[in-house]
Amino acid sequence: MSEEGKITKEYLLDHLDGNEMDLGMTNLSKVPVRELQAQIHRMAKLDLSRNHLAALPDNFSLLKNVLELDLSKNQLTQLPDSFGELAQLQKLDLYGNKLADLPLSFAGLERLRWLDLKNNPLSKELAKVAGTCVNEAECKECARNVIAYMGNAAAEAEKKRKKNQERKQARERKKREEEERKKEEARREKQELKRRRREERERELQAAREAEEKEEEEDVTRLRPLQAKTMNRNRWKSRDLAV
Repeated sequence: MSEEGKITKEYLLDHLDGNEMDLGMTNLSKVPVRELQAQIHRMAKLDLSRNHLAALPDNFSLLKNVLELDLSKNQLTQLPDSFGELAQLQKLDLYGNKLADLPLSFAGLERLRWLDLKNNPLSKELAKVAGTCVNEAECKECARNVIAYMGNAAAEAEKKRKKNQERKQARERKKREEEERKKEEARREKQELKRRRREERERELQAAREAEEKEEEEDVTRLRPLQAKTMNRNRWKSRDLAV
């Protein structure tokens, strides 16, 4: 380890024994994933036990070639959601942490043959599935049972997710339909308003025409007696001239 506390390649090589990287009891508070990834082709076993790890980084699943992983006696309260991407993992020791549940991706550890979850505050149902794991056979059974349990949990979670998604899509579809209905109503109201205004203008024009015609008729009615008098006057003038 460097003077700045950074883990170096030389430090890791000093802790590499054959194919096992032994970083147990090295006072680690975080996992140097990138540095370990550079040595991934060398190691099949990774020991991180008896450290001060409260969490694993999200990129922990980059250590895909690890076959055996010891995380016992740390302070882990949860595992990253991508933990199940460690598809090659065959043996996993989580003894003595603070885990209550496991991520749904845990079901992806199909090659896991050995698992120890003792001394964790597991949920009641998970603790029942995990069993006591006091010997090799029980730890192997723990691995089988927990993988199956997490597989069922993942399937149920997926069903629930799809159901929630369908409900969300139904709500969104209903919302869109309601919006379309309101738009259609607004369009019809607009058209109806235009129609009413057009009819109102036509009525006003018709009323104006009728008023004009009536006024013309009244003018004609008023002028008719005057025209008759004028005609009579002209007729008498014509007779006078004739005499």
